[in-house]
Amino acid sequence: MRNYRNIDMEKYPRIDHFRYFSGFAIPYGGVTADVDITEFMKTLRERELPFFLSFFYCVIRAANDVPELRQRITWENRDKIVEYEYCDAGYTVALADSTYCYCILGCDKPFDEFLPYAQEEQRKAVENPSIEDGDYRDEMFFISSVPWISYNDVFQPLPHPADSTPRIVWGKYREENGKYVIPVTILCNHALVDGIHIALSGYKVKKTEGSEHSASLPSFLMRFYCLKTQSEVLLYSLHGLFGDGIGSFASVL
Repeated sequence: MRNYRNIDMEKYPRIDHFRYFSGFAIPYGGVTADVDITEFMKTLRERELPFFLSFFYCVIRAANDVPELRQRITWENRDKIVEYEYCDAGYTVALADSTYCYCILGCDKPFDEFLPYAQEEQRKAVENPSIEDGDYRDEMFFISSVPWISYNDVFQPLPHPADSTPRIVWGKYREENGKYVIPVTILCNHALVDGIHIALSGYKVKKTEGSEHSASLPSFLMRFYCLKTQSEVLLYSLHGLFGDGIGSFASVL
């Protein structure tokens, strides 16, 4: 189980918003956008890197850098919020019979260590398929992909009562006007997450110097994975995915 801290609800700045949206039958908010991944695709091909796991790693590393996306409403007390130190991610893996199973991965390791670890965990998941989330589903992100469809929007199945786990989905990438783009969707519980956390124009992106992962992370993925500074709210997967596109990062790094 990942470490977490209890949010002091008496000092929580969004207490009114939390109470308001907690009363909704469907308290979720989300957005879908096409993302320019032209440079990302070029680098993957040059380095012969797998698309899904590379993209997955960047998304989860970045999502973990926004505290609001690591916060969860507790099931024991629906008026209480905890913030996890780090969240793993569960994703769908296609099986030979056209069904799928879940695989749970952590991305808190250097990229060159992540790939063999992820490939092995995925192999184990396929050998012993399950659609159970495990005992620690709250400390995860839910990831899905639909690589057969380049969609405009997606409607996701949601539990009742509402949970507070962010869901991120991406579809089939396509070539358009000389660029590669991919549809990406993020869905969050609005009791915890506001538009400022998922609408991402205007944020500056800076590479964190001296990161423990910088030596092993491929150079372009270092652009794709960025950390926030103390004065900046950053989610690369939101700025990069819903902002100006990954190709524009070079101008600010």
